[in-house]
Amino acid sequence: MKRPFAVLGFTYLTALMVALFVGSNIAYILLDVLAVLFVISLFVKKLRKRIALPFIFITSAVAMLMFSTFVEQKLKTFEVLSGTEQRITATVCDEVYESNGKYYYPLEITKIRNSELSGFKILASSSVLYDVDVYDELDAKISLYQNADSVFGNYDISKGYFLRGAIKHYSGVVTEKAYEKPFYYNFILLRRNIKSVISEYLPQDCANLLTAVMLGDKHSFTTEEKEMFSSAGVSHLMSVSGFHVTIVAQLFMLIFAVFFRRKRIGAGVSILALLVFMAVTGFSPTVVRAGIMQIIFLIGLMIFRSPEPFNSLGFSVLVICLLNPYSCADFGFLMSVGATFGIFCASERIKTNIIERLQQKKPRRFKKFSLRRIIPKKKAEKFVSSIVSVIAMTISATVFTLPVTLIVFKQFPIYSVISNLLISYPASIMIAFGIIAVLFNFSGILSFLTVPIMFVCELIAKYIMFWTEAIANLPFSVIRLNYSFVPFWLAIVILAYFIVRKLKNRRFAVKFTTISGIATLVLMILAYDIYMMTGISVYIADCNNGINIAVSSSENNSMVTYGGSKAYDLFEYLETRKISEFEYLMITIPSSYYSKNANEILQDYSVNNIGIYDIEKADENLLGLAETKGKIIEYKPDIQNNVSLPDYKITSIETKSGVFTHFTFSEDFDILVIPNGGDCSEMPREWLNSAICVMSELPENYELLRPVEIILSCSDENVYEPYSNLESICDTIYATCFDDNIRMRISQSGEVSIWSENNWLF
Repeated sequence: MKRPFAVLGFTYLTALMVALFVGSNIAYILLDVLAVLFVISLFVKKLRKRIALPFIFITSAVAMLMFSTFVEQKLKTFEVLSGTEQRITATVCDEVYESNGKYYYPLEITKIRNSELSGFKILASSSVLYDVDVYDELDAKISLYQNADSVFGNYDISKGYFLRGAIKHYSGVVTEKAYEKPFYYNFILLRRNIKSVISEYLPQDCANLLTAVMLGDKHSFTTEEKEMFSSAGVSHLMSVSGFHVTIVAQLFMLIFAVFFRRKRIGAGVSILALLVFMAVTGFSPTVVRAGIMQIIFLIGLMIFRSPEPFNSLGFSVLVICLLNPYSCADFGFLMSVGATFGIFCASERIKTNIIERLQQKKPRRFKKFSLRRIIPKKKAEKFVSSIVSVIAMTISATVFTLPVTLIVFKQFPIYSVISNLLISYPASIMIAFGIIAVLFNFSGILSFLTVPIMFVCELIAKYIMFWTEAIANLPFSVIRLNYSFVPFWLAIVILAYFIVRKLKNRRFAVKFTTISGIATLVLMILAYDIYMMTGISVYIADCNNGINIAVSSSENNSMVTYGGSKAYDLFEYLETRKISEFEYLMITIPSSYYSKNANEILQDYSVNNIGIYDIEKADENLLGLAETKGKIIEYKPDIQNNVSLPDYKITSIETKSGVFTHFTFSEDFDILVIPNGGDCSEMPREWLNSAICVMSELPENYELLRPVEIILSCSDENVYEPYSNLESICDTIYATCFDDNIRMRISQSGEVSIWSENNWLF
């Protein structure tokens, strides 16, 4: 084999991905099949001559064995704790961070009061920020649960977190400072100092960007800002990978080449710098993969040998997957591997193809515009070549990461080539200047140079934010692909590519497959959207700890909001449905904290009628917006309030325990919304038999309910208690937690379809 490590690494990774998809039980069966194939390949002469085959079979078998063993010995062992509350003593193993109004604590369990299990990691959340540092001890009652989202749940495991948890602050949380900390703590302090220097010299928005791009720390970014970078196709800049590692290595190589003219010493120092950089960024699989490859390359420079790129990539993949079989579920790692593999495979071919087309002779009447006349100098040609290189690398990386992008993020940025062309080079300069500024600041003597260098970083950061926002706001900047048929379409297209590669007229077949595949997807999306627009659509968005229900039909749109601290999915749905006007908006809790989503609706959409409960307690900004938008309807308690729309009716009543809302679509189908703290004995008796009940927590006297289906609209950590209790009254329960959303369609004939929007693959 010319590339043994490439074969072993990619075979091992592929086998792990298959095992992840089919599960550990089928992986055991595949292990037996592969072991038999390996033995056969040793004794059958024709197979034995193809040296790679035995290695592929045995490597795949080992991968199946390692994955199945990992699942049996670790995952299933800790699975028994899911859904339980435990008194836990744990060590904070990484920095605490804030996201969506919660604080997240990475914990390594040292003791569980009622269990012998220990030595594993969980990611616990709380609304309270405790005074703990990394390696301090925390003792608390924690409600443990598994991340039910298959994609992101597996991602948690790939990061070493086997369970999630909710810290019960009312049960008494005890913290204890650790005065002796391991050596790695110095790298954590270094990361904090770097962030502190950046924050000191740059405005907050520019500091957040430089921290994200240089260290991969995106916690200071809002969901909207992250989505902006994703829509522009440059979110990869905020995930430390080969792009960042290469900049670090080349920067130190350049310094030693210019000032000391010692390439071999520069290579050695670059290796040390890379190891420090990997430690500071947390040894994530993406940075480890890129770091191993770069170190192999630098060692090659030191011994005057050039390493083979595919072997280097395969070796780094093999090392990471051997250390953690669930690395195959880390989509950041998969995208990093896919992008690098794509650049190695296709970038040079694409570049050559583009340059050849540019250099083709034009018709005579356009002769004066030939490339030689436009670009007469070699420097200009080099500039064009560098531009083409960026385009070629972007295209090849985009194509090879497309499966992961579609499956995980369910979107495709249309203008990614343009945005990378405009942003990648400036971002690399900003990273290099940021590192130099930090080094000068730490040096003491040259710290005065930090200010001008950071000023350059600020200018570049503003440039990046300007173009990112401009491209993200362009029409059709991103295609949303959260459709259940996308993975099947993708599988068929990939299979078709493998088949047509064997045909004689391969180039034509590849073009035909690409065009027909895209055309088929567009037609499927159009047909689906037309189908959804013919009936009534009901959307219950994941808003973390509240309820938001949007109802749309060909005649009108309405919304009922019960608060919630998260709104991204809701507004993405409204944008996808091209909804710009609401006939009716009902606000059940008008206080400032619970009316954030209602405020945004009133700011960005036209609303004709606004129903408000408890108007005396309403937020002043909310009332001011409502008065300028439409007619305000003030609702009184203990009275049924009816709003009749062409296709359905909304009835609501405020009782002592909250506002109950009832949607009537037909005699056979209705939806009941129960408020937090609601008492089912207080609502009209006929509502107890509603077809679907929506709630965010377990209501009082829930035994009175007789629903066909229940929808829980609650946060991740609060789903298990109501779920286990509601199973006694209903067989079918959906939940909007774990970044999922629930959709319903009521056809003109009255047929009802209900499905989970995001978890459509596993």
